[in-house]
Amino acid sequence: MGHLNLLGGVAQVDMGNSANNAAVDMHFGPSGPWHVDAGKQQGPRISGQLLYTTANMYVMLSDAGLSLGGGEGINLDVGDDSVASAYVRGDVDVGLTVTPQPHISGDFSASVSAGVCVDSVCVSAGVSAQIHAEALPVEMNASASIGLPWPLGSVSFSVHM
Repeated sequence: MGHLNLLGGVAQVDMGNSANNAAVDMHFGPSGPWHVDAGKQQGPRISGQLLYTTANMYVMLSDAGLSLGGGEGINLDVGDDSVASAYVRGDVDVGLTVTPQPHISGDFSASVSAGVCVDSVCVSAGVSAQIHAEALPVEMNASASIGLPWPLGSVSFSVHM
């Protein structure tokens, strides 16, 4: 239904394959509030893939306001799991919502992790950060986390204004 595969899987576009996971949806009529969704903030989103990179997006318009955003991810694996292997994974997501009140809110998150395994001994580390900001009234939350190899553990902090 909503899936396009190009060049033997090198490039793909996906908008869902059934009514249960359709990324594109619209409703007009008396049975509920109107909306036009090209992807949804909480999913499913319209997604595309090119080689090792995956991107997704959404645009939601309704009587409640306009929301738009998207994300990108990368997943690189190298090596042979039986001897030695390594990986790098990263994700970024951003979104903005404007409502008629007026009220504006935005979100940003990013994470990256990496690891290596040699003869069944693995070491990995990662970092992530999130920011949420609103206007009218003004409010902001931010947090970050750093995951370090054992025995160091992880460090997290957050800020609210």
